[in-house]
Amino acid sequence: MGQAAGGQIQCPELAALISARAVGAYGKPIQTQYGYQILKVISREPAGQRELDDPRVQQNIRKMLLNRKTQLLQSAYIEVARDQAKIENYLAGGIVENAGKGK
Repeated sequence: MGQAAGGQIQCPELAALISARAVGAYGKPIQTQYGYQILKVISREPAGQRELDDPRVQQNIRKMLLNRKTQLLQSAYIEVARDQAKIENYLAGGIVENAGKGK
C-alpha cells in the first residue's frame, strides 16, 4: 500500500476511498500492516509535470534541499561523535582496584 514513484496510488481500494472523499474531509480509520490510519484529503491536483515557475514547486525543491543538507550534517555530527567517543568501564576499574587493595 502506498504511492509509486510517480505519485500514483498502487492500492485500488485506497484510491477509491480517497477519490470518494471531498477536499478537507477525513476518511474512516483503515487498518494497515502498520496499524490504523486516518486519511485527510488536503487537495486535488492533476497528474503530470509541474512548471519550475510554480512557487509551490520552488518551495518543495528548497525544502527538499534543506532537509537533505540537515540530514547530511546530522549524519556527519553523529559519525564524528562516535569516532571520538571514549568508553571507560568504571565498574570493572573499581572491581580491579578493590581486588588489589584486598591483598
